Amino acid sequence: MTSASVESAPWGRRRWWAVVALVFIVQLALIFWLGGRAPTSPRQPTTPITLRLDGPAPTKLEAFDDPTLFILPHPEAFSGPVWGRTPRQEFHRYEWSDSAKAFSGATNQLGAAFSQLFQTSESPTLRFPAQVGAAPTLPSVPPLANFASQSALELEGDLAQRHLRAPLELRSWTNTDILASSVVQVGVDAGGRPVSAILLSRSGSPAADQCALDLAWAARFEPLGGSPTEVVLSPTPRLTWGQMVFRWRTVPMPPGSAQGASP
Repeated sequence: MTSASVESAPWGRRRWWAVVALVFIVQLALIFWLGGRAPTSPRQPTTPITLRLDGPAPTKLEAFDDPTLFILPHPEAFSGPVWGRTPRQEFHRYEWSDSAKAFSGATNQLGAAFSQLFQTSESPTLRFPAQVGAAPTLPSVPPLANFASQSALELEGDLAQRHLRAPLELRSWTNTDILASSVVQVGVDAGGRPVSAILLSRSGSPAADQCALDLAWAARFEPLGGSPTEVVLSPTPRLTWGQMVFRWRTVPMPPGSAQGASP
């Protein structure tokens, strides 16, 4: 049997149990050795350090027990000597030190300066007008067009420079209310004939408005050439625009009659 075979052989069961028992015995010995020592006694406390304040110590220490010492204004805080101890103000009344002096003037001359002022100055006088003017009168008001004796026609704009060849026959209208004016926008060519008629403002009566349109189309104006018989070439570009205002005369309706228009 060689030495190599002896080194590679495994341990037996007895050898392993011997190692385990040895470790167990060593642990028990340590436990008994360490557990048998006497307990450690605590150290006795030494004398504490004390602080002493020079002066009235009880008064200053009591101030530190106040919880509002550093939160609210307090006379014992760091700013207490500034705002908490304001100097007292002393007020002294005013005393007149000058001695009394007697009045040196004569009593009979009191008010002499005012009397002299009134004697030398002129007093204001009230001046009245020499003649009172006549009482104001109200201006005369022209009669309203609606109460005119008959209907009327007015030309406005550039159309007012053109004259009608013959006057238009205007009628009166019966109505329960006063009629307004019928305004017609008219365009007249150079020959004096209307080429456009548009109703701009209504009067309140459809019959009167239609009559205004018919009269506007039937109106004949003087030509721009000056003579009615003169022939004007190409009259359309020379249009004259304006308004024909028909101011109707309104006649009250007879009692008991139905609403309508009559000549």
